Amino acid sequence: MKLRIHFAGVGGQGTQTASRVLGEAAIRSGVPVRVATLHGMAQRGGAVTNQVILGNVRSPVIEPGEADVLIGFEPIETARSTPLCGPGTIVVSSTSRIVPYTLTSMGGSYPDVDALLASLEALACRSYRLDAAALAAQAGNVKAVGPVMLGALAALDVLPFDAVLLRSVIEELSGEARRAVNAAAFDLGKHEIE
Repeated sequence: MKLRIHFAGVGGQGTQTASRVLGEAAIRSGVPVRVATLHGMAQRGGAVTNQVILGNVRSPVIEPGEADVLIGFEPIETARSTPLCGPGTIVVSSTSRIVPYTLTSMGGSYPDVDALLASLEALACRSYRLDAAALAAQAGNVKAVGPVMLGALAALDVLPFDAVLLRSVIEELSGEARRAVNAAAFDLGKHEIE
């Protein structure tokens, strides 16, 4: 068994935390796991990508065309991950936009989200869109995008462990003040894809 999952987003969205939570759930279920942060900006708004590979593998890096699942926290960052996708890739993308500083500082405009994601989705075997920021806000905190996206991942039914375990790891690793919100965000993300 091998499952290669690529997370793409921007700083402050929780991509690193989501990959850590997924890795912890894999360890608890006895599944070999490798987690890698490929790029990262210390400041909010910079591109951040993480990869989680479940199963017996040597390299923690997903090669072009080999991603089994792409979880896109932000549309531009989802589209930038196109080279990793192949005909068997499942794509889950948030439609919530975060306009990059570099785009606004150069007078550019944010591309049309539908057009941006359509070309990527044409490569995928299955694709899903959800407004992760709106679902996080509905759960009680607009910053709970990570749990929303993990819920969506759990709904794909590709993980080698059940959603109950993943949800319990989210709850356990959340601070007391955010525990209920993160659990609700996970449930909303999962329901959105089911």
